[in-house]
Amino acid sequence: MSRRNRQRGGSQVAGVGPREEIERLLNKGRVKDAFKQAKLCFREDAGAENRLLLERIYLLRVKDLLRGGMPTAAAEVARHFVEFGVSEPPILSELITLLPQVGMMDEARRLAAALPDIAPEAQAALSVSLADRAVLHPEQTPPSMADVRQGAERIRQALAALDEQNEDRAVELLKDIARSSPWADWRVFVRGLAAFRRGDREQAFANWDRLDGERSAHRIAACLRATWTDSPTAEQGKSLSATDFSRLETAVFGEPVLSRLDRLRRLVDKTNPKGGWKRALGLLPALNGALRRVDRGLAQRLTEILLPLVIDEATDRDDEEARVFLDSFTKLAEPCPLDPHWSRMWALCWQLIEERDEALACWQKYARELDGATGLEAGERQRIQALVWWHVGMVTAAETRAGPLVMRPSHDKKLDDRRDRAVEALEESLRFDPQRRETHDSLITLYEEWEQPELAAEARRKLLAALPDDLEALKASADYDLRHDQPQQALDNVRRARKLKPLDAFLVEQERSALLGVARHEALAGRWDEGRSAFALAESLRPASSADYSVLARRALFELKAGEKPRAEALIEKAKGSLAEPAPVWLVLAIEAARYKLPAAKRGDFNRELQAALRKKKNGETAGRLAELVAAYRGVEIEYPEKAEHLRLVLDYLRGTSRTKYAERDLIEVCRLLEPMPDEQPLYEQMVRRGLKNFPKCPVFHVLSAEQELGRGPFGCNIRAARTRLQKALALAQADPEGKYGELVDAVKRHLAMLEWASALKLLAYMTIGIALFAPWGIAESGNWAALPL
Repeated sequence: MSRRNRQRGGSQVAGVGPREEIERLLNKGRVKDAFKQAKLCFREDAGAENRLLLERIYLLRVKDLLRGGMPTAAAEVARHFVEFGVSEPPILSELITLLPQVGMMDEARRLAAALPDIAPEAQAALSVSLADRAVLHPEQTPPSMADVRQGAERIRQALAALDEQNEDRAVELLKDIARSSPWADWRVFVRGLAAFRRGDREQAFANWDRLDGERSAHRIAACLRATWTDSPTAEQGKSLSATDFSRLETAVFGEPVLSRLDRLRRLVDKTNPKGGWKRALGLLPALNGALRRVDRGLAQRLTEILLPLVIDEATDRDDEEARVFLDSFTKLAEPCPLDPHWSRMWALCWQLIEERDEALACWQKYARELDGATGLEAGERQRIQALVWWHVGMVTAAETRAGPLVMRPSHDKKLDDRRDRAVEALEESLRFDPQRRETHDSLITLYEEWEQPELAAEARRKLLAALPDDLEALKASADYDLRHDQPQQALDNVRRARKLKPLDAFLVEQERSALLGVARHEALAGRWDEGRSAFALAESLRPASSADYSVLARRALFELKAGEKPRAEALIEKAKGSLAEPAPVWLVLAIEAARYKLPAAKRGDFNRELQAALRKKKNGETAGRLAELVAAYRGVEIEYPEKAEHLRLVLDYLRGTSRTKYAERDLIEVCRLLEPMPDEQPLYEQMVRRGLKNFPKCPVFHVLSAEQELGRGPFGCNIRAARTRLQKALALAQADPEGKYGELVDAVKRHLAMLEWASALKLLAYMTIGIALFAPWGIAESGNWAALPL
């Protein structure tokens, strides 16, 4: 930023309050500066007035970026705005119509559905905005908007028909579009375009004059109108323009350069036949000479553009060939200012092809070069050093990951040393740049991979100290605190997170869980009023939970602890009345009674009632609820005396449900409980088969079946069957109209990638064994591996 711009953006008029200063900046059209000031105001005072002001300026900033031709930046601001949350319906209505213009179509429709009293004008504007975006960018239209996709496809088919000079087909495709439809403008645009291509200026302009001036069709038509010329031929105009451009190019560079750059682009294209890079490197000396004569930075920019392509090409070659190729490139290319000795390039190459010793040596050499580099500001040098040490840490950490067939002893001194060196490098990265998010994430991920949850939690605390408004870290910290029975710490973190994203349903549920835990801790401390207040706050977050059997059971235990026996008994009866079978109620009471530290006699009463309820006729809904409860308590770092006994009782109940009818949700809960339990795999496999048979359109059971195959290892699993199940699950999940399987889709894609690895490993193993065993029959020499059972 120039000195002049810094002075403009950073100063505030003396004697003017923050809100008046913001209005002054808006009046001058300086929306970006006003946006910064509004965020500062909200950070200092998160009151309703400052929130409304920030929401208003968020909207203005999105509009400003769109007007400035910066849709990517506008999308980022809009995404932050949605995460921040919108409290004013008029602002939300206007934001909804803007979201499709930045590619957030699904979010726009979701927000509109959540706003029941949205104005008809805003609903119509949203439909128009979605239609325009779908025509211009069909790849951004989510599968859930089938109607929008179909409408846009008709428009694009009509345009394609015009390209094929089939005007009748184009008109036929669009004749049924009503005047009130959001596609009506596009029908008029296509008619005008047909006339334009026939040379009928009057008819074309008559159609285009009817277009809405705010819509994309009008803007495209305006560009086409501007190209209408009365010159003899369009080709003459093009020829003249090319001649002028050639003269300008020669005047600047002294020789034609663009044609050489275009040839270089074609030579380095991946689709070019082998040998393209050899000819491409031959072009570099002359090209760099011409670019340097104008500005050395142009030659350096060419190197920056080529570097990713060069590294990609080098990683496709064997080590020695890659070394020769890179040597040739470094001799002919212009070095970049930040990598004058090419150490960074060599480090990246060796890292990608997993030559870790070479990569570490190059990264460490590059770090020393940065220490002595001139022309770098202190802040920039520190950020680059942080990136370098992050690479050092990640390369070192890669050495700690054993392959899937490698067995290591439980105490491996070399492994521990490598882990220590990886952590030291990442901490060095944070010393240079404490706010580097990627380094924090890497530390947390490594500790989790190494099964060191306490250190992972400590790493998250450090992340929050450096980045106090990091939403994902706050969520993860709250989750860790809940699993370790630290509800007050969890509550503090989740409330900080909700200030950033007030409408997030996951955070609302986290806060509710934390408040229930706080109520129990208040009961243990004898603070009855505070405990009841915690219950009331929890119910206010989700009013329907006041009738939830598990909440009612917890409230009953609270009242028993407080000595209010009649109130407790009434709550227990209400909880039992909310279910067809009382067994889940008695299970919650038996578990939480131990956590509330009620007398042993009372806990015994609850356990006897539980056992009696479990002896009754089996019920699929009861089985699902019992499985969900036991799985929830198994997933937390909390012990109580009867934990193993409760698990045994529930498993016995599940074994007796072989003829019981299940609902889809309940059977999924049962499978989720059984999946990680090795001793219960026969029962688990039986339940998964029932899911596939009874609910063939549920993707969850297809994934569970595929995971069973994958669990047999690369040599034991039926790869073809697993792949078929996963592909079926992916198709079902992506076709879901509610889009509720987003996380499952990501998991399926990871499993499919793992299958490709397993298939390659299996082939390699068979080939290796075959060379040793089948060589006497000539199979290895001929390469005839078709008979092997892959």
